[in-house]
Amino acid sequence: QGCLPTRVCCGEGAGRFGAAMLLLCRALQGLSAGGESGSITTYFAEAAPRGSLARCVAATTVCAMLSFLLASGVVEVLVMTLGPDRMMLWGWRLPFLLALPPGLVSFWGRSRLAESAEFLAVAEQQAQRESRSEHAQCPTRTVPTSSADAAADNSGTQDHSKRPRPHALLRDHALSVAVGFGCSLAGTCAFYLGIWAVHHTMQGGLAESQVLLVAMLTMATTASTIACWSYACDKHGGSDPFLGAGLGGACLAVAGVPIFWALASWPGHLGVAVVCLCGCYGIASGLALGPLFVLAVDLFPAELRVLGYGLTLNLAMSYVGGTASVVAQALDGLHPVAPGVYVASVGGLSAARAMVARCWRARGLLPSYVVPAKGPIEARHEAASV
Repeated sequence: QGCLPTRVCCGEGAGRFGAAMLLLCRALQGLSAGGESGSITTYFAEAAPRGSLARCVAATTVCAMLSFLLASGVVEVLVMTLGPDRMMLWGWRLPFLLALPPGLVSFWGRSRLAESAEFLAVAEQQAQRESRSEHAQCPTRTVPTSSADAAADNSGTQDHSKRPRPHALLRDHALSVAVGFGCSLAGTCAFYLGIWAVHHTMQGGLAESQVLLVAMLTMATTASTIACWSYACDKHGGSDPFLGAGLGGACLAVAGVPIFWALASWPGHLGVAVVCLCGCYGIASGLALGPLFVLAVDLFPAELRVLGYGLTLNLAMSYVGGTASVVAQALDGLHPVAPGVYVASVGGLSAARAMVARCWRARGLLPSYVVPAKGPIEARHEAASV
């Protein structure tokens, strides 16, 4: 992307081609990132040591936040060093080119990760079922002499492997898909609407450098909140992501309107922007976003976990989070506080869905497929009893 032609250097036609290729590359980049997000989060959940499930899963999110923070810092340094004119002329290529070395290192490391024990066990079970199925379909197989023998002979043919995986997921785990998508609305909407809100403060009078500072502080607050939530979750044996999702959604429902009212009442005020966005909104957004990754991997069995992650959190990230800035911009034309009403409504909806899902799980209607991690207190009690 950093080597694409522009209208300035190569003419009008080449500039249009470069813009089209940039759009295509960004779309492919988003597709690749979305596919890898589910895989790496699932891997961390399956390979997490006992007592550190939430921290291991949250590590992917925190690292993503830190990468956003680092990217913003690099851009700020480049703008200060080159100046706005040279940055628009050719300096914008440098962040794309600087991303190549860490990308290659990540690819190298990712290709050398050993598969988790849970994944290997599921793969072995599927291989055994396929072997029994092929044996059952063999023309020379022994004819069963009793109904019990027939049932045993066909035991390997009635499983998920005989149906397409999306069909199996939607047929057997439709409730989990609906719950995962509904609980993900608040966190995904808050994350992307927060990015819009930060950059929208420029229209209120904040300078570009101030906006970038607010963006970096907001991202740092969100990442810190996710890290603190995951630590508390593991320390107290937290195996209930619905409680965290409900708390995050409730915080957004309460704080959404006051935050945007304050921003509209004191436009261009750096202190108000820092308190409202970097403080209040960053904390609420982190509380709503942090539990979602544990929740998404906990709702589905290992053989369908990545697909379930994609149909819940990734879909919410794409359709709700991806359209949040467009919706917020349209609502801002009606009233400056309207985006706050929108994020508060989505937060309340997700909080209600999380609390209902928590009741369903207590009644056994919504199974958990990730073994709950034991906290230090439980571990000490278990050691004392031994």
